[in-house]
Amino acid sequence: MSLCTLRLGALASGVLAAALTTGTASAQRGGSITQPGAHLHYALEVEPHMAFGFAHYRGYGAGVGPGVRVTFPLSHEGLVPEINNSVGIGLGLDLLFHDSSNTMQLPVVMQWNFHFHKRFSAFFEPGLGFGYTFSDGRARLFPAVAIGMRVHFSDKQALVLRLGYPAAALGLSFFF
Repeated sequence: MSLCTLRLGALASGVLAAALTTGTASAQRGGSITQPGAHLHYALEVEPHMAFGFAHYRGYGAGVGPGVRVTFPLSHEGLVPEINNSVGIGLGLDLLFHDSSNTMQLPVVMQWNFHFHKRFSAFFEPGLGFGYTFSDGRARLFPAVAIGMRVHFSDKQALVLRLGYPAAALGLSFFF
């Protein structure tokens, strides 16, 4: 494990601990997975992030770079009516800079959210993506799958950690 990976993990752990110990989240929304629909209802989520591509894309090795996700809610009641969940469609753009080439990834996912507490939610994202390598002009389709979590600072912002294929990401979500 590299020193950079250890530093990133320590930074993410510190931010997560600070977020969990602050009392800035609003009491406007519910606080339990057992209360269906008791979560923030928003029209759009915008998530700028730093992406970490650890999958060996066409032999170029790991890459890092900026990215963004936008998610449009489809249902605030989710797929399971007995729990506090919601479903949305997410569209993304990640630019990854590798040692010998640069790539662009455009994932399209279904985001299934599970609202455990007013300050914590988790999600599962299955989907497909389009990848393009700038050095040789090659394109490909790939499976895009991730799990992630959000630590909500307030009704309008959250820290997001996403682990998946072909990349992981650490960023902030803004809800509108």
